[in-house]
Amino acid sequence: MNRNNWRVPVTGLRFLFSVVLVMGIFFRFVNIDRKFYWLDETYTSLRVSGYLKKSVREEIFNGAVVSSKDFLKYQSISDQKNEIDTIKGLAMEESQLPPLYFLVARFWAKLFGTSVTAMRSLPALISLLQLSCAYWLCLELFESSMVGWVAMALVSVSPMHVLYAQEARPYCFWTVLTLLSSAVLLRAMRLQTKLLWGIYTAVTVLGIYTHLYTVLVLIAHGIYVFAMEKVRVTKTVISYILAFFVTFIAGLLWYLTLRYWQPPSLPVSAMIPASRIPLMPLIKRWLGNISRIIFDVNLDAMSSFKKTLPLIPVIVFVLILLAYSIYFVCGHTSKPVYSFILTLIVFTSLPLMLGDLILGGTRLSGYARYLIPTYLGLQLAVAYLLTAKITSTSVNTWQQKFWKLVAIGVFSAGVLSCTLSSQAETWWNKGLDQGKYAIPIAHIVNQADSPLLITDSGSGEVIPLIRLLAPKVHILWGDTLQFAQIPNGYRNLFAFHPTKKLQERLKKQYNYKLKSVFLTSEVSYETRLWQLTHK
Repeated sequence: MNRNNWRVPVTGLRFLFSVVLVMGIFFRFVNIDRKFYWLDETYTSLRVSGYLKKSVREEIFNGAVVSSKDFLKYQSISDQKNEIDTIKGLAMEESQLPPLYFLVARFWAKLFGTSVTAMRSLPALISLLQLSCAYWLCLELFESSMVGWVAMALVSVSPMHVLYAQEARPYCFWTVLTLLSSAVLLRAMRLQTKLLWGIYTAVTVLGIYTHLYTVLVLIAHGIYVFAMEKVRVTKTVISYILAFFVTFIAGLLWYLTLRYWQPPSLPVSAMIPASRIPLMPLIKRWLGNISRIIFDVNLDAMSSFKKTLPLIPVIVFVLILLAYSIYFVCGHTSKPVYSFILTLIVFTSLPLMLGDLILGGTRLSGYARYLIPTYLGLQLAVAYLLTAKITSTSVNTWQQKFWKLVAIGVFSAGVLSCTLSSQAETWWNKGLDQGKYAIPIAHIVNQADSPLLITDSGSGEVIPLIRLLAPKVHILWGDTLQFAQIPNGYRNLFAFHPTKKLQERLKKQYNYKLKSVFLTSEVSYETRLWQLTHK
């Protein structure tokens, strides 16, 4: 193919890509505070504040009446806690998460506060680096600015990347470091300078302190290096081994930190959700998540067949496009190019998928956020395919027009998905089921006159709800045995997801009637909010 065709035309495509990039940047910031601040994000605020979940339970989960304002103490910056407390909280309660992002977020919160907008604006800004890193990676891999522009456009309006750009968690930072480390690796292999290998090592260390699954990216890089060097001990192989060794030592230091702060009886927690799902639903989740890098209208396992059916052809087309992209890359690029893309896709996903299959479906590979490097590899393949088909002089005019329509369709699907997502309060990546009941329940309670909310539910359900409650709402939260009495002076009493034991006590000991005011219907009908009235 003529290399001149790989430059971005002055008009036409350059204008299209510029418009798409601007829209992608816009979607990262529009309505940034609109979506439900879900459980994981509240834990980010807790880590940033330096408090432990244990402290929240001891000081609030004790049967005393508190307000939502009292709770926000544990979601805000104070002089009582420092960066060591942030690290300690991660080590003791979320050991699967390294501290780098949370320390950066704490510094950011000191400057701009801990509102939802402030906490999410940090990942949104970081996500802008994804665009330049994707462009650089394409220059190193394909030696093509045109593929770089297409890749930037794909990433900018990719529904999945936009969603994680508006989530107060480390995933967009991990995305940037994955792209950056890949670009630096390819450049270091080409130029063979100590400076570049040192930069690669520094980036991978930052990666391992951002997300532990950086080790999968590092392994994929290693397999690529050994394959390109034909399993010989060369200067490139030695440089990579040194980088891997330094990164491994850095990760080991975090492990030792965990062992220092965790009680001897408490093992270091693995990033393995406890729940399991059968094979077929797991495969559906794999395919669904893959399609979301291009098209996403918030379909999930609970979506009705009526809603799902019209969208199946679109999802199938996206999956075929992704599969054909890999096939095309393997057949039309050199070994160094297709080997890099394949190793990035396969070796950042296969270990998680095999782990789920062997262990019976622990859902690691079912969570899209753990497979971000895999999706980046797929997007590189799509970027190459679209560029080659649009710019090729060896295909018929009608074929070129067809692929231009495909490219416009891909970008349009991303824009449509991001538009829908930007207007929603809940989405699949933000505890969809939890948001479906927390938002309407908070609305009901906030509208009530002088309300008291009684609950003995766990912190995972209560903490996200409390953030939605108005300052006038008082909360009585604790174990059933801690409720010595229900205080007087409140005109409206509600019970949030009370246990059977608490329901019986409210009826028999306190002589209340329980009226269902909010009923869930996702899987089985269950009352999440009751209103209490005297018999």
